[in-house]
Amino acid sequence: MDDVRIGNTIRVIRIRIRKRLRQSDVARRAHVSRQIVSSLERGAMGRYPMGTVRSVALAVGMRLEIRPRWQGADLDRVMNAAHADLHEAVATHFGTLEGWTWLPEVTFAHYGERGVIDMLAWHEKTRRLLIIELKTELVDPQELVAP
Repeated sequence: MDDVRIGNTIRVIRIRIRKRLRQSDVARRAHVSRQIVSSLERGAMGRYPMGTVRSVALAVGMRLEIRPRWQGADLDRVMNAAHADLHEAVATHFGTLEGWTWLPEVTFAHYGERGVIDMLAWHEKTRRLLIIELKTELVDPQELVAP
């Protein structure tokens, strides 16, 4: 999280001002002091607990996302290990099923939209096509369709 960038975002796009809110209005909504709102708008995120920062952001209609970083791409490899293990388990299972053929990581493009299907399976005898999207954690469905 880039503290100064968040403060600048609030200030530059004038979320608070566009909503015709004074710092004291935001403070009241967030249950904090006006000085905290002022300080956060100047980028002093590190001085306050994350709950306070989120409360102020929510008070002006802004959502904060925290993205953990660790040793470059190593975090992605560690996090994707669970997905790779699940993929391997499903592939092993399909290997035991009669009549199914499958392909891993199938890419597609449809009218400029591109994507990857985790696994595409076909059963010739029943003419069934199975598209498998593997998830190692439950996600908020709204996050999948949000603009």
